[in-house]
Amino acid sequence: MLRSDGRCPSPRRSLSKEVLKTMTNFNEQVIAEFRANNGVVGGYFEGMNLVLLHHTGKVTGQERVTPMGYTADGTDVVVVGSNGGGEKDPAWVTNIAVMSETTIEVGDRTLKVKPSIITDPVERARLYAEVKKAWPGVLEGYEKLTTREFKVVRLSPIG
Repeated sequence: MLRSDGRCPSPRRSLSKEVLKTMTNFNEQVIAEFRANNGVVGGYFEGMNLVLLHHTGKVTGQERVTPMGYTADGTDVVVVGSNGGGEKDPAWVTNIAVMSETTIEVGDRTLKVKPSIITDPVERARLYAEVKKAWPGVLEGYEKLTTREFKVVRLSPIG
């Protein structure tokens, strides 16, 4: 659902309850399919590497799970906070920014990871280019909807 200026509504609380319910139901279906098929999801996500990111709401304290595409950098998982091209970072970026560790599900594995938002411009550019290569056209479409620079997040396995 786009605004009249063509951008995605943001933050999430600006969305109607009906749209939020639809998004939540969609995510729940993706999560269920992911878990039932060892990380393989069809439809829009067919052929994409997906990860389930566990995080705790910074404000609510509620446990959350967010499905998203990723690319690997060695043993690390790299994700981008695009928020569908919304004006603000997705809530999960804010949540993990204050977490020293969290959990991800990749395929049939559950891993403890250390999240870190990439601040070095050269490293961010390198990783962002890798993500764009992994999902041709996806981030380019989102970039057209905002002037915001998307956060790049590295999830490094612990232990």
